[in-house]
Amino acid sequence: MAQNQQPANLDLGSLKDRPTVTIDGKKYEMRTSNEFAYLVYRSHQRRFDRLGALMRKRRVSKTEEQEQTRLLDDFVRQLLIAPNSVHTQLRDSHRMEIVQFFSKLLPTRTVSRHTTAAPPTNGHRPARM
Repeated sequence: MAQNQQPANLDLGSLKDRPTVTIDGKKYEMRTSNEFAYLVYRSHQRRFDRLGALMRKRRVSKTEEQEQTRLLDDFVRQLLIAPNSVHTQLRDSHRMEIVQFFSKLLPTRTVSRHTTAAPPTNGHRPARM
């Protein structure tokens, strides 16, 4: 048997099983997180972090409000496979629902880069250095 034997087939069936969003009675597919290259995903994460920061603010300027709308629109256009005519009809509230739906579909083993685990303790305070 040859050492460099190649696999007999490649099964990409998971690409067929995309989640869907129904808009005005018509279903549109969403991309899944495994369809994004790592660098593209990191770029989206930075935008999503900025969007989150804007949404946590009590007051936003008109410029920040426009930035928030643009960030939401850009992000949803990457997630939702739909014609431009559908995207232009969406409101920010619709876009937020789509983003939240996508977030719930992310693998649960993904840990936020902002989360850190505390080291195990034995009940004693650590010594200062």
